[in-house]
Amino acid sequence: EVFERVLQNLSGKEFRFLPFLLWCDEEENLKRMAKDQRDPDRIARALSQSRMAFSDVSYPRIDVSKLSIQESARLILEKAGLNRE
Repeated sequence: EVFERVLQNLSGKEFRFLPFLLWCDEEENLKRMAKDQRDPDRIARALSQSRMAFSDVSYPRIDVSKLSIQESARLILEKAGLNRE
């Protein structure tokens, strides 16, 4: 639903849709959610619902488990063919 709303907001604007699914292993996902200070119930919900919601998404996956934000951004740009180096 959120994805559809984003696409609707882009309607009439020029853009190039390059879908990627950013993914990390469950252990890293737990660390990141704890770092965001999410409560245990929210973490449990995310693990049971969110990860399953993306299990059948056909977009190319980029594993960011061991990458910093900057490394992730560089890899996304590289995969999209947008790196400027």
